Parts: sequence; structure tokens; C-alpha cells
Amino acid sequence: MEQAASDSNDGGLGDNLMFLEMEEAANTSDNDNSLPDLMPPSPIDGSEDPETVPPLPGAMDMVPAELWLHIFLEICTEALAEDATFLQHLDAREVIRLVHPRFASIIDAAPEFWTNFHVSCSTPPDYVERHVATAGNCQLDVIVMFDPDLLYRLNFLSPNDEDEDDVADDRELSDLVADAVACLQMILPTVPNWKRATIWCTTDSFLLAVLNAFARVPAPNLEYLLFACPPAVGSRRKCDSLLINPPNIFNGDLPALRQLRLYSASLPWGDGNYFGRLTYLDIQSLSRLAWPSVEDFIAAISASPVLEVLVLTGGGVKFEPGALLPSFVIQSLTTLKLVYTPDSKWAMWVLAQGSFPSLINLTCIDFDNLAWSYTEELGLLSGIRDLTISGPVNGVDHIPALLRHLPAIVTLDISDVPGFYLASLLADPLQCPTLRGLRLGREDLTALTTYVVLRSVDPRNALEWIEYDHGLLYPLSHFSYTMFATLARRIPFFDSRPEFRV
Repeated sequence: MEQAASDSNDGGLGDNLMFLEMEEAANTSDNDNSLPDLMPPSPIDGSEDPETVPPLPGAMDMVPAELWLHIFLEICTEALAEDATFLQHLDAREVIRLVHPRFASIIDAAPEFWTNFHVSCSTPPDYVERHVATAGNCQLDVIVMFDPDLLYRLNFLSPNDEDEDDVADDRELSDLVADAVACLQMILPTVPNWKRATIWCTTDSFLLAVLNAFARVPAPNLEYLLFACPPAVGSRRKCDSLLINPPNIFNGDLPALRQLRLYSASLPWGDGNYFGRLTYLDIQSLSRLAWPSVEDFIAAISASPVLEVLVLTGGGVKFEPGALLPSFVIQSLTTLKLVYTPDSKWAMWVLAQGSFPSLINLTCIDFDNLAWSYTEELGLLSGIRDLTISGPVNGVDHIPALLRHLPAIVTLDISDVPGFYLASLLADPLQCPTLRGLRLGREDLTALTTYVVLRSVDPRNALEWIEYDHGLLYPLSHFSYTMFATLARRIPFFDSRPEFRV
């Protein structure tokens, strides 16, 4: 007992001594203004100004610049794809630059960030100047879009001003044109580096400024050009007066031009400098004042020996009824897309005089009976393998006659055509003996009409697959999938092909 008590007293005394030593050490540390050894040394030793000492690395600085560069490129690419108006005061690059100083330094030091830029009525000149200085010798994708009416509607108009005849008064428009001219002068040195260009003007003032700026500047590396002069929204100003005589742009020095799109605009028709090396030509909505003559139109579409795709959407040619039309051949053309409008009937008639030995893809949109009659006269349609049809009901009677001219058709993509009409086509195994694939639009097909179409497929047909609504076999929302599956099980077409069984 005594031994135990003695041990207990010794233990308590030892604990008290340890506590006193720790307290004394703490008091000494406080008096010496020193930190425990476990703490990192302070960067400030009293001899340096705290404001001049660099801060410890933060989270932004610890991430490698290469990783930030990859992230920023993805963000800018996605933002560019989603930018439909081309009118933003701050694009993705500018927003990223404002987030953190290091972000700004990374973007400013990477020329690949500046390969895409827009110049519009709202673009600050200092932004254009910095962009030109940073881009260096990189190949550029440039959008020059001057649409003052759209700008005013987006930024300056009140709801009560929407019915005004003139959106911008002359003084404000002149100020915008002056700013545009200043921006155009800044980007002129970069034109030799342009790879893709979109030029969009809706008024005579801006179009004249663009033509004056780019008239004598060569673009040796330009591969894609979209030249658009649509009528301005909410304004009576148009560019027709400047398009009566096709303007010269980039001095006609475009040796690399391969894709040309004209939207309500024109260039010197048949000029080999513009049309002589094209692989893709898209002519849309030509103003009547800009219509080419028959000779110029044929010269334009047949100038290039490597033209593969021709798209004609609206617009026409100056044609005198009774005049003789010359025949022509486009050997390399593989894809022809025609969107019919009342103004394009003469252009369709001119195309009917041509011959296209390599044509394999034909798209016909919004055709009426007259357009179908022209199409049936297109030369050498026997090689067509893929046919796309979308149009009004009053033109479907000509589809069988067209199909008879297509003995090699393999794929038929059809929409906006009544289901009963499709059923009558597929019920005849001799109508399309080589047809292998059928794509059906879902806009006008319910589960019942789809069933009628599929049920009508003759087993003797060579049809191998049917794609309904981008590959999905299901009805509209008010029909259940179970109902459609039940119908599909009763269709001999599915029973004979295991890959289509439900």
C-alpha cells in the first residue's frame, strides 16, 4: 500500500514538472517573438518591404500554362461555333483575359488564339489593333460583318422604336461607317494571311467601304469566301445599286480559292480568277439586278475543271424566251443541290441543257411540277446513286418519272411527301430495283403512315435498311413505342431481315 502511494505521488510530481517546463518554454517563445520550428520561415525578415515580396503561388499559378492553353482553346472554339449573330462586344477571348492576369498573358502570347476574329459595327478599334499585332503570320478566319440595323435593334432601340422606317439616322450611320473604315485599314496588312473570309454588308455605305478597302489587296492564301449583301432588316437601304456591275474584290488575285458562296451578291461571272479553281460553288438569292446573263451563268458554273459541288438556292438568270441555249458539260460535278423558287426557273432551264457525267448526288427541295419537268431533262442522270427529295405535295406526281431516269439509285432520302405516296412507290418492285436504303422524315409520318409505308414494301425489292428519324424506329410522341413494336412485328419486311426484328 505504501509503495503504491509513493509511486502515485511520484507520478503526479513528474506531470507537474513537465507542465511547468512547457509553460516556461511558451513564455520564452513569446518574449523572443520567435515561431516554433514546425512552422515555415516567414518570407519577411524585417529588412524588406512587404509590398515588394512576391506572394506565394496560388491555384491559378500552379496549373501549367500548357493545360490552360488547351482549356482556353476548347472554350473559344465552342463559343465561336455558338456565335450566330457575329455581334458581341466581348468575345470569349476577352472574357477569359479579364478573369486573371495570368490568363491574359497566356492568351496574348499564343497566336493560335487570334486566328479567328470578327469585325463589326460594334468592334472597338483598340481590339482590332491588338488582334492584328498579336496574330502575327498565322492563317486567319475573318468575319467582316457590317449590319447597322441589326446592331441598333440589339443594343439601342426601345420597344416603341421598332416600327421606325429608318433605324439609324444619317449622322449615326456616318459615324459607324467612319469607324468601320478605320478598322478595315487596320486589318489590311493581314489579308495575305486570310484562309477563310466572310464579308457581310447590308447597306451601300458599308459595301462601298469594303470594296474600296479590299479592291486591290491580293489574298493569295484565301480558300473560302462568303460574300453576302442581303437587304438590311428594318431599312430601305440595299446594295442593289452596287451589284448591277459585279464588283472586283481582292484584285482578282485568289489562286487558292476553292469554296465560294454568294448570298444576294455577285462577282465577275466567268472570271477564272474567282471561279476557275473552285470545288464548291453556292449561289443564293440573287437580286434581280445582279442576275447574270445566260452566257455568264454557264461560264461561272463551268469555269472550274475540278468543281464537285454546285448549290443553287433562288436567284436566276437573264433569259429571253425563244433564245437558243448553248449546251455545256461539267465533267467533275458529283453533287447538285437545287432549291426551287419562282425566280430560279430560268436557271433550272439552263441547267437542263447541261451534261453531268460524274453526278451521283442530287437534292431537290420545294419543287413543283414545272421544276420536276426541268429536272427530268437534266442530262446524264443515269449515274445518280443518292437522291434527296423534300417538297410540296403538288410535285409528287413527277417522282415516278424521275425515278425511271435513275436506274442506279441506291439511297432515297424523302420527307414532306404523303405516306400513301411512299407506299405506292415501294409496292412496285420494278420502280426502284436497285434501291438499298430509305430515309424517312418524321415531320409528316405518324406511326400509322409509317406502318403503311413499311407494310407496302414488296419482298422482291432489294431494300436492305430503312432509317426513320435519324436511325431511330419509333413513332411520334403521341404513339407509344409498344404500339409501333407490335405493328413492326407484323411487317414481313422485318420478319425476313433479322437485323430489323423488334
